[in-house]
Amino acid sequence: MPCLCITFNQDRLQKLASFSPKVLFSFDGADAAVYEYTKRGAKFEVAKEWAAQCAALGIFHGATTVLSKFNLGQVRELIQLT
Repeated sequence: MPCLCITFNQDRLQKLASFSPKVLFSFDGADAAVYEYTKRGAKFEVAKEWAAQCAALGIFHGATTVLSKFNLGQVRELIQLT
């Protein structure tokens, strides 16, 4: 499955939604500390906001997680996050 690795803005999100894609987000941490450590340069709150906006447009398909020693204790929280 191809990865659409772009920076979202409202215009891009609206154009993307017009194609009815299935958008996946990768949350490898259930809190800002772990998420931002594993995804250097990313912002946890921004990712959550864009996931919510995609959900509101009906294009959010789900979230993926790679379990690691950094997030293994967050499994319940990761499930609740999605």
